[in-house]
Amino acid sequence: MRICCFPPVISIILLRRLGSIAAKSYARRRLFSVWTDKYTSASLSEIVHGGESGISPHTLILLNDIENPGVVASVIRNCHLLGASAVILGTTRGFIYTQSFVKTCLRHSMAYCFGGPHVLAGVESTEVATVLSDSYGYTIGSLCSDDTSDRVLLPTVDLSSGVQDSAWMGSQLLLMVVDGPQCVAGDTLGEKAHFYMRSVVEVLEVKIPPHTLMLLDGVKYPGNVGNVLANAGKLGCSALLLADSRGSHLYQRDFALSALCSSHTVRRGGIPLVLNVDCAGTMQRLREEYGYRVIVLENKEVAVQHDLPFIDLSCDASAGKEISSPRVLFVGGGELEGVGPLIPREADAILSIPTVFDHHHSYNVCSAMTLAMFERYRFTKDWPRPSPLPPLPDAELRALREERIRQRMGKHGDVSDDQFESSFLC
Repeated sequence: MRICCFPPVISIILLRRLGSIAAKSYARRRLFSVWTDKYTSASLSEIVHGGESGISPHTLILLNDIENPGVVASVIRNCHLLGASAVILGTTRGFIYTQSFVKTCLRHSMAYCFGGPHVLAGVESTEVATVLSDSYGYTIGSLCSDDTSDRVLLPTVDLSSGVQDSAWMGSQLLLMVVDGPQCVAGDTLGEKAHFYMRSVVEVLEVKIPPHTLMLLDGVKYPGNVGNVLANAGKLGCSALLLADSRGSHLYQRDFALSALCSSHTVRRGGIPLVLNVDCAGTMQRLREEYGYRVIVLENKEVAVQHDLPFIDLSCDASAGKEISSPRVLFVGGGELEGVGPLIPREADAILSIPTVFDHHHSYNVCSAMTLAMFERYRFTKDWPRPSPLPPLPDAELRALREERIRQRMGKHGDVSDDQFESSFLC
C-alpha cells in the first residue's frame, strides 16, 4: 500500500500509529546501549525475532537511498520516541552506507545518550521488503507525493483524512518505506518576493487573514528555524514569528538568511519570517484583538503548574476541540530550555506530544512543531488562507547566494564561479 502524504515527516505516521488502540497494546523491544556495534551488529532475522527479548517489533522503517546523515539522524531519534524498533538503510541504486556515515547518524540522533532503535545498513531494499512481507507478514507502506500516487495502481491513504481506522494503521506488523529520490521536490523560479517582514501587522492585515501562525521562543540554530519554515508553509501556516522572551538573543539578518536558505524558501516560495517580536505582547494581542487560540507546546507539568488545559496530541478527543479552533497560534521553545517562564501565563492551553517512554524525552523543535501543524492541517486543509510568497527571481537569488558565501568565507570581494557552484546554502 502506498500512503499519499507529506513525505519528509515519517514521524506523523508513527504518532498516528502510536495513538491507535492496537499499537498501544503491542509489545516493543527497547534498546538502551551506548555502543555503536550494539545498534548495528544485529541481522534482519535477529531484529524481526526480537533478539534476547523475543519480542518481535511491530513497526520498522526502511529508508531507501537517503544520502543525508542529518535526515537519517532525525528519523532515528523520532522512531525511538514513537515506538519503531529499527531503521533499515537500504538501496536500490548502489549507494554505500559507510561506517562513518552510520556513526554520524547515531551521534546526531542522540542515540548514544538516550538509546535508540537498531540500525541495519547496506541491504537491498526490494529484497528486504519482500522478505518482511512474504516471510513475516508485515504490511508494507510507502511514502509518496500526491502526483506519484496518481500514477500508481495501488491503494492510497491521505494521512490528513481519518486514517485511524484504516487497516494498515492498526496492523500488527508494519514496514514503512521512504524512497530518497521521491522526496526531492523540483525547483521553480518566478516573481520577486520579500520573505522576512518587519511586523506581525504585515502578516495579519491581508485580504484573506491567516488562520494559523507559529511563534518560536529562543530557538538558537538557524537550521532548526529553516526546517520549521519549510514544513509549516506546506501544512497551512501563514507566517513564522521569532522571539526570545528571556532577552538573551537578538535575531539579525544573517540568522534570517541562513534559515531562509536552509528551508529552500527563497527558491521554492513559502511563508514569511518575522524577527524579534515581543512574545508575551504578541500572544496577548493575537488572542484579544484577532481571536487566536494560543497553544504552547510543553510538558504536562507546565499545564499543571499554571492550571491550564492539557492536550495529548495522540488523543483525538483531547486535541480535536483546541486544534480545530478558527484561529490558532502555536508556540514552541528553544532547543535546551523550552519556552520562557513568562510564556505559559499567556497561553490558552498546553499541548504535549507523547512518547513510548514513561519518563520525559523531548522532541527536536522542528519535529514537535511539524507534528502539531499536521494535526491542525487535518482540519484546515480546505480552509482559505493567504497565498504563499513566490520564489525569488534568478538575479536576486544569485545575489543572495553570493552574500551567504561571503558570510561563510569571511571575504568581501567578488565570488568566483567555483565558489558559487560549490555553495549548498541555497
